[in-house]
Amino acid sequence: MQIRRSGTISEDFSDALIRHLAGKPTWTDPSKEFWQMTKQEFMDFHRTGWIPQDAYEKYETREGLSWLSPMSKNPVLHSRKTFNGKEIQFRQSGEKSQYTRLDENDYIVRDEKGLATYLTDEEIRAKKLPTHDSTIVAYDDQGAIGLVSNEFGVPGVWVIKEYQGKGIGTYLLSEWMKDRPSSQKMGQMTDNGKQLTFAYHRKLIQKAIEEGKPVPPEVLQDYPELKGLASKDQQPQPLEADKS
Repeated sequence: MQIRRSGTISEDFSDALIRHLAGKPTWTDPSKEFWQMTKQEFMDFHRTGWIPQDAYEKYETREGLSWLSPMSKNPVLHSRKTFNGKEIQFRQSGEKSQYTRLDENDYIVRDEKGLATYLTDEEIRAKKLPTHDSTIVAYDDQGAIGLVSNEFGVPGVWVIKEYQGKGIGTYLLSEWMKDRPSSQKMGQMTDNGKQLTFAYHRKLIQKAIEEGKPVPPEVLQDYPELKGLASKDQQPQPLEADKS
């Protein structure tokens, strides 16, 4: 998963990109619910390519995320959570989102001056698109330590090195993915992004078990540490010996 500064739609985006951001994704819905997928099936559905691990290494430091500080840049409190005894605030800008209007042939609708026109608030709600900037920034008492944002139609997630492995990235991704269509993909990934995707999948499996959903045995085999949470009917069963 890659990361960069997010912003409103600009004039130099390709028509294909604008088509996606305007609510006409080219992705198709998965054939299974995510909690019915094995780890590999989940990865195969979500990954669209690879990114070198060192491509965004500057975002592993506080200095690399300093443009998100101070906290007042994101005045809307999303949530507070404690990770390893440390309280983290998750905040948002509260800025309204803009979406380019397209015609029946998916070309940008422009005004008499040749400038792109945008969907109204009513049109945005009718298309079930996010009405406000979906970026969520994580802060400790010293400044920004991570974020998730819309990176050309897919989630970009980053957490500085000292906070990696504590569940902050998984929480950011989970919150961003809420209410997204089932066709939403994760996109290109670094090696860390791959591990984050697996952690997110595990969280979905755990939630499905807690809700009493019939998680397939082959999926539970991927997460043996979750087998104790499953009911007897959900437990993976040994294959019967061939008696023929």
